[in-house]
Amino acid sequence: MKYFRVTALLLLILFDLNGYSQKPSSLKQKFKNAFLIGAAIGTDHILEKNQTANNLIKQQFNSITPENIMKAEVIQPEIGRYDFAMADKYVAYGQKNKMHLVGHTLVWHSQMTKGVDKIQSADSLRKYMTDHINTVTLTAATPDVLTIDAGL
Repeated sequence: MKYFRVTALLLLILFDLNGYSQKPSSLKQKFKNAFLIGAAIGTDHILEKNQTANNLIKQQFNSITPENIMKAEVIQPEIGRYDFAMADKYVAYGQKNKMHLVGHTLVWHSQMTKGVDKIQSADSLRKYMTDHINTVTLTAATPDVLTIDAGL
């Protein structure tokens, strides 16, 4: 589990280095006036299939980024056909838990829409990318996504 890789860091931050704290605060509470604490979450987290991970996410983080569900191969599995089902569930999860939502990522070299590799001209590729980016950023599925990282 990716979230448990940071256990040592969490312990150092949550438990005061000057001594053991009887009541550790969460990362999001500890830094609430400084910056957001984020986690990349996958489909199983969005669907709340793992209660331990879900509790950790809700307790420690106030910002979330989807691992793969907003990448082109998921949102636009075929050129011209969009599927925002998981993106909508991601937004609902973030809203329910009062989290800052980050979109990820509009265009990613290894997770592209089926058929993009067959595009022959630069103009056609530019049109595909423009249409994809405009549709994803302007769709009703994402008005609550507050930030989109620029992975290209």
